[in-house]
Parts: sequence; structure tokens; C-alpha cells
Amino acid sequence: MQHQQTNLFQSRPEKGQLKAYRLTVPILVAIAIAAGMSVWLLLEVIKQEKALNEILKWGSAEDIQRLGDLPSELPWQFVFILLVLAVLVTASGALVFVLKEYLASHQSLKEIRQFAWSILSGMDDGILTTDLQGHITSFNPRIVEFLGPAISEPNQRLAQLGDNGIQLSQLCSEVRDHEKPIYDFRFTERRMGHPLELRAECHLLRGPNEAALGMAVHIRDVTEQTLTEERMRRMEQFMSLGALAAGLHHEIKNPLSALLLHVQLLEEQLQGKADESDFENISVLKAEVKRIVEVLENFRDYASMDKLKSDPAEIDEVIQHTMDLIQPTAQGQKVQIEINPPDKSPPRLPVDSVRMRQVLFNLSMNALEAMPDGGLLKVSWSTSGNQAVISLSDTGPGIPDNIRKKIFDPYFSAKNSGSGMGLAFCEKIVRQHGGSIEFDTHSQGTTFYIQLPISLDEESSAHQGSDH
Repeated sequence: MQHQQTNLFQSRPEKGQLKAYRLTVPILVAIAIAAGMSVWLLLEVIKQEKALNEILKWGSAEDIQRLGDLPSELPWQFVFILLVLAVLVTASGALVFVLKEYLASHQSLKEIRQFAWSILSGMDDGILTTDLQGHITSFNPRIVEFLGPAISEPNQRLAQLGDNGIQLSQLCSEVRDHEKPIYDFRFTERRMGHPLELRAECHLLRGPNEAALGMAVHIRDVTEQTLTEERMRRMEQFMSLGALAAGLHHEIKNPLSALLLHVQLLEEQLQGKADESDFENISVLKAEVKRIVEVLENFRDYASMDKLKSDPAEIDEVIQHTMDLIQPTAQGQKVQIEINPPDKSPPRLPVDSVRMRQVLFNLSMNALEAMPDGGLLKVSWSTSGNQAVISLSDTGPGIPDNIRKKIFDPYFSAKNSGSGMGLAFCEKIVRQHGGSIEFDTHSQGTTFYIQLPISLDEESSAHQGSDH
């Protein structure tokens, strides 16, 4: 594929060299033929001059008179032929010089294009160019990762590359029609089950006379930037909610505690004096007050920025402990639990084991609720560089499209029961560990991915232990 893409950048210099050879060789052949004829004429003139000299030396007066102006014309013919030969030799030398310079300029152009290709190949951003009709004329390897392998075919239309290709084609058409660049066009591409947030820029390519030649599209991966912005937004929310939660907890919980105490006193005073309906009303009051206190406690815990008690922990032990807790529930729902550890020894993660078990427990219980009639809960983990990834997959119906962007929001729940704080707590705890949590969902199930950093010291220790 790389060779094919390189040809897109180098085809024109190679064609230019071939065209130069095709034009130069016939001209040189014509000059050589003309030079040969001139030499032949020169030899003929020399022969005639020798014959003329013989006639002038030994001929009669009548023969010399018949020669007329020939004795005076032959020297001029000789000089003229010499001038023609000089012109032909000079022309051939000039043509060879021009060809040499032409080939040197094309070699320089080829080197410049190769240099430009090397730069484009090493870029982390995707670059592609099209003509005015939307046909792709060149692209770098990064574009293939963004738009898929279908772009490997040269001279195809941009609109043939699926939905994103159609969007980019419309973007190029808008830039071409209005002759104004567009700098912030965002779209999403899925790779290996994960969404990529991409941002495209498009502007016209112009020639030396300012005539439009095509469009250039610059695509950048802004997934990390988007995640960082989202984390910063949530951090700002926590910072603003922290003081508010502490104040609300103090100002509301005390009156609620007093209210609950007086309800209990009232219940004691009415013993033997009130009927059963009155006690039912009192029970409702007590239950609702306790529910308000629980909501208030959840809000305070979510908005607080408590420090983690991080200690090196074996990731497989944390996972196994959580699976042991949910095993009875899974058996009751006929859900099979499958744990797939990697081949190498598990890493020791600097995590708060209690908090991380809470995350895994909440995600596992959500998975079980998505499979009330049985299914498969698959848990696995792996390491890549300085990151550990834990994945939990279920075989439920998936998360509906209309709520996917809201599932980590506090107090949002698609279930009739529950506080809506489970996934919000999970996201907060993982973020406090310096990690991230993402998910991939479809009609055959949902997979949550938890990415956690591995301590450099712990990682090096693990490598040393495996080496010994």
C-alpha cells in the first residue's frame, strides 16, 4: 500500500522525464541526419573544388569560360556548409545541456516530492487531496486508519468511502462552491469497537495563477482532547458541588433527623390510640424521610473529593473477589461467568481495592440486570505499555442510542428502581485513579472498558520478577 501511495506523489516527475526523452531523442536524430547530410555536401564541395582546380590548371580557355561564376561560388558554398555544421553542433550541444538541466530539475522535484511524502507519512494527522470533481489524488497512511482500507484504491471518489466519505465529500463541495475554508468539521469513526472523535479542515488548492486545482482535507484525532475536556468539565462540576454538598448535608440532614425523631415519638405516643391506617401513614413518613437522607448521603459522597487509599493490589484478586460476591445472583439468573486472564502474570496496580471492587460490583450487577433470562458475563484484562485494561462484557440487549451519552450522569437511570448514581460513582472512582471508563454497545451486548495506569516502579518490578 505504501508503494502505491508513494506513486501518487511521484508519478508526475517520472512522466515528465519520459516525455523529455521522447521529445529530445527525435530532435537529436534529426540534427544528426542534418549534420551527416551537411558533411556529405561538404565532401562534394571539396571534390568539386579539386575538379575545378584541375580544369583551371590544365583546361583550355574554352573549358574555363564554360565554368562561369562557379570558381567564385564554391568557396562561399564551403563557408555556408561549415556555418550550417557549426549551427547544428551548437544546437545539439545546447539541446543536450537543456535536457541535462531539465532532468536535473525533475530530479530535484522528485526529491522534493519524496521529502514531502516522508513528512506526510510521519504525521500523526491524516492528509488527503482531491480534484474539483471529488476524486482522491493523494493521501498519507494515517488517512487509512481514519477512513478505512477502502481508500487504498487510487483515483476513487471520496463519496464512495461510506457515510464519513459522503460527509467529507459534501464538505469539499461546500468549500469549492463558496471558496472559503472550513476549519472545524467534526465526525465520528469506529475502530476496533472504540469511537474516534475526528476533526476535519478543508481548503482550496490553487495554482500559480490562483486557479482552483482541488481541495486539501486535514483530519485530526481529537478523541483524547474530547475526553480531557469532558474530564475537566466533570472536575469543575465536582469542585462546585463539593461546597454545595457539604452545606446541603449540614442544613438539611439535621432537620430531617429531628423530623424522623419526632415521627418516631409520635408513633410511640399513638400506640393503642390510633387505628392501623394512621400507623401506615407514619410508616410512609419514616420511609420517605430515610429515602431523602439516603439521597442526601449519595449526593455528598458523589460530590466529595476524598483521597484514595491506594496500595499495590493484584488485579486478578480484585476481580475474583468481586465475581465471588455476584456468583449466587448469577446462578439464580442462569448467567455464566467467564474469567479470561492473560498468559503473563497479572500486574500490581496502585488502586484503592475497596473502591475498585465497588466499581466492578456495580458494573457486574448492571450486566446481570441486563440478562434476566440468562447469558454470559465475560471478564478479562490485559496490559499495554503503562496501562491496564479491564473489560466486562454481557450478552444483553445493549444500551439504547438515546441514553448512551447520559449513563454516567448523576441521578440518571433507565430503570424503574435505583438512585441513578451507580455508573456516576464508577466513573468518578476510575477518574480519581487517573484512569478512564468507556463502553461499546450493540444489540448483542455491552462491554465496559476500564483503563488504569500502572505504576512505573511496579511495572519494572514485575518485569524483573518474570525475568528471574
